[in-house]
Order: sequence, then structure tokens, then C-alpha cells
Amino acid sequence: MNLNKIYFSIILLIPTFIFPQGNFNIDYDYSLMCLDDTSGYIEIYYSFRPLEMKEVVTENDTCITGILFVKIGEIETDRIFVDRVWQFNRCTGDQNSQNDNNNLVGLFRFALPQGNYFCELLAKDGNDSLKQTNGRFEFDIKTLNNDRFTLSDLQLASSISKTSTENNSPFYKNNYEVVPNPSLMFGGQLPVVFLYCELYGLNIGAKSETLEIEYALVNASDQEIFKKTKYVPSSAPSLVFVKTINIRNYQTGRYKINLTVSDLVRTISEGVYKNLYIYNPHIVDTSDAGVNAVVIASEYFALSEEEIDEIFAFSQYVASDIEIREWDRQSSLNDKRVFLYHFWRARDLTPQDSRNEFKSEYLRRVNITNERYQTLNKKGWATDQGRVYCLYAEPSYIERFPAETGERPYEIWRYEQIEGGAIFIFADLYGFSDMSLIHSTKLGELRDDNWRRKVNAFR
Repeated sequence: MNLNKIYFSIILLIPTFIFPQGNFNIDYDYSLMCLDDTSGYIEIYYSFRPLEMKEVVTENDTCITGILFVKIGEIETDRIFVDRVWQFNRCTGDQNSQNDNNNLVGLFRFALPQGNYFCELLAKDGNDSLKQTNGRFEFDIKTLNNDRFTLSDLQLASSISKTSTENNSPFYKNNYEVVPNPSLMFGGQLPVVFLYCELYGLNIGAKSETLEIEYALVNASDQEIFKKTKYVPSSAPSLVFVKTINIRNYQTGRYKINLTVSDLVRTISEGVYKNLYIYNPHIVDTSDAGVNAVVIASEYFALSEEEIDEIFAFSQYVASDIEIREWDRQSSLNDKRVFLYHFWRARDLTPQDSRNEFKSEYLRRVNITNERYQTLNKKGWATDQGRVYCLYAEPSYIERFPAETGERPYEIWRYEQIEGGAIFIFADLYGFSDMSLIHSTKLGELRDDNWRRKVNAFR
């Protein structure tokens, strides 16, 4: 998974990937496994949240319905390998529904040849057309190495139990039932992290009679706070590595688990890791009593000062002048954490529940700007187009004018829902693909009715 910044990994990692829209979330994660030296497969784990879904009541039962569209294609050729839709139902009388903490959990497995792929997901509430959410990620199919052992991705699960090959569970693999935790959030009712990893070709090129396997829990400061070592015979062609880590006594925050396999004679190793989030509000860091306990339990407590500063940098678009001045007075990292907590708490449309819809929507826009408008020296949110998108979301429509003889390229964004119709005009004034705002009819924005002179390249 490619997580640019931890504040995004908190939005995209608690659960790892969350794309909220209309008070509807789906958690999903994935793992890549090997088949042979030319192909592999991907497992995609998903989890619907019944409490956020519309129930349909009949004479005999109460049911919810989830719909999931999955498309997988090759990046270079645009060839589509998977384009399917699944529908899932759960009724109060259905005792066979797979669930994790009352969530509707499942997985898909797709075998694919070696290559670079994208996956697009669209989830819907089958009983409420306004509730839908989408996401996209890219991945490379793993294949076996020819000269050494190979590791699959590391999967973090809610539970793993030994079972028989006759087990009909959709989570069965290699004599285990591995129940996914697509949120990658542990703590509370999930005090144990279950690890699953497949090791292939241990006997390929091995010089040592035993191979060393280390697995460690690493905190946000990159400190190993838990580590264990296991030795396995190198004569085995393959094996499944299953272990647990009890996280009951670790503080709330972001972590990662590293798993490394080493041939100590050849001094070679292969490693994988997985990010996770631990939520233990009952564990308080008494070494710093200056931080409010509720802030300790928030995502801000695990962030560095650089990450905290950047969050406020793009958040200040919705800050008042008083709040900006107040931020400038925050001298310590802990003070900044407390400030950010209350800053976003004040904008929570429904403070009675655990969700902050305003914040989620705003960070979704920031994510989009970083994908669309990033330049060589600016993140997307720091550009003029990024600022406008963060504040006003998607334009009603965009008119694009490429560079022509005597004119610089420019765009006109039209927002029909703002002040009876407002426009924003951006131009690439310096030829670095950084579109500057040169005119707008929105009150409070830059206005220049003679903006065309800036588009003229000869003036």
C-alpha cells in the first residue's frame, strides 16, 4: 500500500482505505500471493458497516444489502481482467453471515499473470442509492524468485484457526481459516493481531540449514517495541508462517509490523511489512500529562511535528483569521496536537457520534488535489487549483484551452451552485504546469476583468 502521509493513512488506514461519502464507508485491504514464476494472485478483503446502512423491514425479517463492483486492469495495456459485481445480503435471522465485530466481511481471490495492475472498487448500499463510495489502488503481481526464497504479503487478521480441508469457510487457505480485518485497526475487542504470511522456495539456493524469521512491532518513532525470532529448516520447499502479537498494553497510535526471513550464511534476506493502527484508550502516556487524554486517543498523538504542521497548512483554507493567529502562538508539539483536535472537533456536524463528516470530506478533497494538481515543487493542495478544489469541491464543468500561438494555456472552472454561478480562471503563466488563479467572480476571491492580458504570451 502506498500511503503518502500518516494523516492520510489514518483516514485510509483506520480503516486502511476509507473513502467516505454520504455517511457510508467500506473498509478494504489486499494481499499479494505467488503461484509460480509467471503468475500470482491477489486477495481483496472488504468490510461493510451495517450500522451505516439502510435496513429494509419485511414481515419475517430485517435485511441490509451491500453491492460491490470490482474492476482490475493492466496499467500499460488497459486490458481488463476482472469486471464484476457482487451483491451481499444480511438478515437478522441469518446466522451464517460472516462478520467481524458485526461488520459484513468477505474476500475475493483473483489469479493474474505477472504485470502491473490497477483495481477500482465501487461500493453501494443496495437499499439507498445515495450511499456509495469508491477507491482505487495499484499493485504488482508477485512471482517466485529463481535464486532465493520468496515472501507473500503480510496479512493481519482478526483471527486464525487451524481447520480441515473440508471447511467451507470463504476464508480457508492452507489448512487455516484466516478471517481478515480490512480496517487494520486493533484494540478493544481485538486485542491480538494475527499474522499470516506464505514463504516459498526456502530450499532454493539456501546455504544455511536453518533460516531465521524475525517479526517485530514498530511504533511511530521507528522503535521496535516487540520482537521475536523463529528458526525454520531450509529444506522445506514452502511453509505458512502464522503468529500472534498481543497489543493490549500498547498506546493508541500508528504502528507497523516487520517480518524478515534471512539466510545467515549467504547474508541475504527478504522482508515485508504492514501498517496498522492500535486503539487502546485505557492506556495513557503518563510521561506527558500536558496532553489531554482525549487527544492522546486521537490520531494526532502519533504524528510528528512536520506532519502536524502540514495538516494545518492545508487546513487553514477553512480557518478563521483568529484561528490562524492562535495557531501561530502554539509553541510546542503537544500544544499543536491539542489545537488541531479542537479545530476539527469544532467543525463536526454530528458531535454525538464518532464520525466527523466535515473533516472526512475535506481530507478527501485534499487527497484528490494531491493526485491531480501536484507540480515539481508543490503538493496539489498548495496550488491555486488545489486551494479552490479544497474549498469548493468539483466544478460543475471545466473548459480547457491548450496553448496556442500567442496564448498561454488556461482553464475556466464554473460552479453553478455558488452565488448563482461563479467562475474561476487559471493560467499557466510560467510554463511549469502550475496553473495560477488570475480571475474569479466569487466574492472574496481575486478579480481581474482584464484577465485575458495575462493569457496573452506577448504582453
